[in-house]
This record gives sequence, structure tokens and C-alpha cells, in this order.
Amino acid sequence: MNARNSDECLDYNLVKKYNDSVLTKIINKEYNLDNSLESIVLMPKDERNRMIREIYNNNKHVSIRQLSRVLRIGKTIVERAIKEDR
Repeated sequence: MNARNSDECLDYNLVKKYNDSVLTKIINKEYNLDNSLESIVLMPKDERNRMIREIYNNNKHVSIRQLSRVLRIGKTIVERAIKEDR
């Protein structure tokens, strides 16, 4: 009756999320953007989309909405860039 199992249906898994300032610092550090996220807007489309995919895939604690807010680009642009990968 008291057998162990691996049920997770009622377990609460705490997920750590980055706030916007921490995510901005991570992006600036990893991609050497010198605190100027405006340069992402000026990048060629293919390079910009590759960078968005890398940021999203390497940081599992970031949402599409947060990424668009931090990068100051539209949510649909981020969604399309990520969907391109799949």
C-alpha cells in the first residue's frame, strides 16, 4: 500500500525565472552587445533569428514574451524565429 512511485501529477515543481535586468545582462555578456540591444534590430534577418533561437534554446527559464520585451522587438518576430528552428 505504501509503495513508491514516480507520479508527478500533484507535485509542484518550482521553476526559476529570470527578471528582465538579469536576462539583459546575460544576453549582453554572452553576445558582447555592449549594453546596446538596439543592434539586434539592425542585424540582418537571418543573423537576428539565429541569435534569438540561441538565446531561447540556451536559457530554459525565458519565455517568448519576456524575450521580445528585453530585445525590444515584436513577439511575433520572436515566435517566427523560434518556429523556424522546429
